[in-house]
Amino acid sequence: MNRFCSLVLTAAALLFMSACSTPEDLAAPTLEPQFGTVNDDIGVDVATSPTGYIYELSTESQPDPYYDAVITTHLRRYDSSGKVLWDREVLTSYAQNKNDHLIPHAVYTDKVGNAYVWISDAYSYYDEEEGYATRRYSQMYKYNAAGELVDQTPLTPHCLGSCSVDVAVDGNGFAYVARSGYMYDFGSEDYYDTVYESVVGTGRSERPSTVGTLKGITVSSSGSVYVVGTKGIARYTNGNLAWTKPGNFEDVIVSGSNLYTRYRREIRKWDGTGKQLWMRMQGGLDTMVFQDMDGDGSGNVYLSGKYDADTSDTRNMDAMVRKLSPSGSVLWTKTYGTPKYDDARGIATLSGSEIYVTGETQGSLAHTNRGGPEQRDGYLRKLSSSGNPVWTR
Repeated sequence: MNRFCSLVLTAAALLFMSACSTPEDLAAPTLEPQFGTVNDDIGVDVATSPTGYIYELSTESQPDPYYDAVITTHLRRYDSSGKVLWDREVLTSYAQNKNDHLIPHAVYTDKVGNAYVWISDAYSYYDEEEGYATRRYSQMYKYNAAGELVDQTPLTPHCLGSCSVDVAVDGNGFAYVARSGYMYDFGSEDYYDTVYESVVGTGRSERPSTVGTLKGITVSSSGSVYVVGTKGIARYTNGNLAWTKPGNFEDVIVSGSNLYTRYRREIRKWDGTGKQLWMRMQGGLDTMVFQDMDGDGSGNVYLSGKYDADTSDTRNMDAMVRKLSPSGSVLWTKTYGTPKYDDARGIATLSGSEIYVTGETQGSLAHTNRGGPEQRDGYLRKLSSSGNPVWTR
């Protein structure tokens, strides 16, 4: 067939050659709104690149007669109409305990559209003194826009806890990871927090945390690295600590020339010197919980999360998305859900004109739930710049 594809004899042969030169899995399959299996499946994170690529990170679980949990992390690339261009199984975990399975933390993109995925996985072993024990290790997987795995970088040492927390990539392709966990060393457990800098495949350098247990990391267009944790926010310039400010934060983003942090319902804006410009406490819905945020080039902030849609039933959470202006004003809030549990986890925007949200639902947002009333399906939803739904997959 390769010889036939290389012959340019007729118009039909030309068409066939064009088809052969396209990777088979780049042909988009039939759209399946709301992905999932008969078990629990979750949309974890979503990222967009300046080139317009859309990546969604999720987990899907499968029944197994020998293991308590068999969970596979998927990385999917979508186009703006919601077609799946390709689907990659990044890693499959076989766990004796469902609480010890892999944890996909984040997906991030660089300026040319490569996708970086951070995952921590668990493995169990037998120790004569400890008995059966579980350790975690973290790895970064780098995929190009065609879905090819171009690099894989392990993060050592093995540890207890979540190991890695967040990832960011600068304009030169340097990947930065904020990680926290317990390191097992000669029978003792030592807590560590590290800012990890890496050029994929060529080496790494580490910086100890000055802000407690790390929770988030981001990189500005100038290359400054900002990390947040349970004790504050810090800025690194050329690998050197520039300043720290006290506080307790869960996430940090750069939006335009603005810097924002999040802690529960509290959003703060900072300048590059560490001066706090304002703080806004979010309200308006019962039991609001924010889980992610992103920004656009104009300095607007986009928040994703969940709220209590029925105060008489704690299981009936609905998803919510909110947009804030650079001054902290609420521009709009959008909610959606089913009579069951729904949430919005990861959020990403393309210059504010397209907004993408991923999460989970126990109901049927756009398709009959594949797992039944008590199981979860994942989804990816596109919103317009005004927050109105465009499609759900």
